[in-house]
Amino acid sequence: MVALDQVATNADTTIAWWDYGYPITYFAKTHVVTDGSRRGNDASLVAEILLTSNPARAANLSRLMADANDINQGAAAFLVDAAKAQGIGVDAFLAAVDAGRWPAKPRSGEVYLFLTKRLLPILPALEDVRPLAGTATRPRAYLRLYPGVRSEGDTLYLEDG
Repeated sequence: MVALDQVATNADTTIAWWDYGYPITYFAKTHVVTDGSRRGNDASLVAEILLTSNPARAANLSRLMADANDINQGAAAFLVDAAKAQGIGVDAFLAAVDAGRWPAKPRSGEVYLFLTKRLLPILPALEDVRPLAGTATRPRAYLRLYPGVRSEGDTLYLEDG
């Protein structure tokens, strides 16, 4: 957060997991899109940004979240409203977001993505709150992160604890 404080201004917006919203606001003095009181559906969009393998989607969704934050609207609702305004469905709007073809407004500040090392071990668990990815196509990764965990069918076995 010290590094963010050194480069960011109060015109900037930071995308981070909601746990870090209040500390970022206090220490780095930037706007945040999620915090302890604003996490709901927008946390799902942050999960999408952190987990997507598509860098254009991550960058453009970050920008969309910052735009929504500028007008004090939740990003998930902003996304749906923007799709309706263009007369297209959310999936078509997301395809436009992926390609960078959506009505972004000029920004007065930067958009930062804040990912701390402490979040990395639980990052795969965010898959549970990631609605934009559709159905999971890979095994639950957190089973492979920790030694002493094995899965047999629908049962998890936790060893050494």
